[in-house]
Amino acid sequence: MSDGEKKDIGSYDFPSRVQKGLDLLHKDSNKALELFDDVLNDFFMFDPDEINEKGYSSLIINSLNAKGSILNAYDDIDNAEECFDLVLNDYDSQDFTSLINKALILRKKMHLEESLDYYDKISDAYPNKRELVLAWKSEVYDDLKIKLSQANLDDYDNGAKELVEKGLSFKDKNLVLDALNSYQEAIEIDSSCKYLVMSLMDDVKKEFFKIFLYEDIDINENSLSQKKVSVLHYLFIKNNLFYAYMLNEEILEENNNDLFALNAKGMIFFFLDDCDLAIECFNKCIELDDRYLYPYFNKAIALARAKRLDEARESYGYIKALPDMISNPNEEEMSIYNRAIIANAMYSLGF
Repeated sequence: MSDGEKKDIGSYDFPSRVQKGLDLLHKDSNKALELFDDVLNDFFMFDPDEINEKGYSSLIINSLNAKGSILNAYDDIDNAEECFDLVLNDYDSQDFTSLINKALILRKKMHLEESLDYYDKISDAYPNKRELVLAWKSEVYDDLKIKLSQANLDDYDNGAKELVEKGLSFKDKNLVLDALNSYQEAIEIDSSCKYLVMSLMDDVKKEFFKIFLYEDIDINENSLSQKKVSVLHYLFIKNNLFYAYMLNEEILEENNNDLFALNAKGMIFFFLDDCDLAIECFNKCIELDDRYLYPYFNKAIALARAKRLDEARESYGYIKALPDMISNPNEEEMSIYNRAIIANAMYSLGF
């Protein structure tokens, strides 16, 4: 149909046709794809301004996102990406669905730096998604990290090279916070060593699996306990921060004051290098129950990592003073005390 022959945009019954396609989306994706092709062919007779003026922008966005999602599921990622690009370029540069799908497709194509850029756009546009974005980005970073055996330290700035070597020495001596600080400073001097350093930091953070305090969970107790054990498994055994975060969020969706999950969330954010969010989680635990002792020591570690040393010593001091502060501490409280004292001495945390 030529421009002169096209009908008024309102005569195409777009609202009901789009809804029909959405209803079909999870029932018959092939029919849904055919329907969205027809809808979009009609939509494309009109320019974006006409569509926006009629108030149909959400309809074409939903159609493009739906078509893109189906094509992505069929691994037709180039055509899927075109759909999401159309949304972002012509209708809504901050559409969440298109942004996240664009980031995921770029990761599939191994355009990892570009994928991180889109995750940053999501974080900027949707501050409430900051936590989730951190977890998503952790998977991309895992693809970018390089091992020490794959790198040549002479390729980096001399100052950065010296700091990397210092970090390796600190790690060998169990000076874990000093090692992390040295590595962080190396990145600040020469950003090109970032993905090597992130890999080296992962090696150091594995030591924190032995340091952080959390309650022991009986896996046979109930389904919630099994989920909590799975969080610990993905965090400390699999070292998969994304799955640990997502499972932990399921626990918090059922009870946003679950002390185990809040403490675990703080540990997850520490491993994601966001000490501020980690400290927030530990603080919430303490506010809910000041006799729940695990987060005091974990908070001290996060504060020390953030170089807030006086506050770190104060938080650790709560554990250190436990025998005098609590009359007749129980077996669990004394276990927490002993584990914290030993970890502080073994790893020279400086508390």
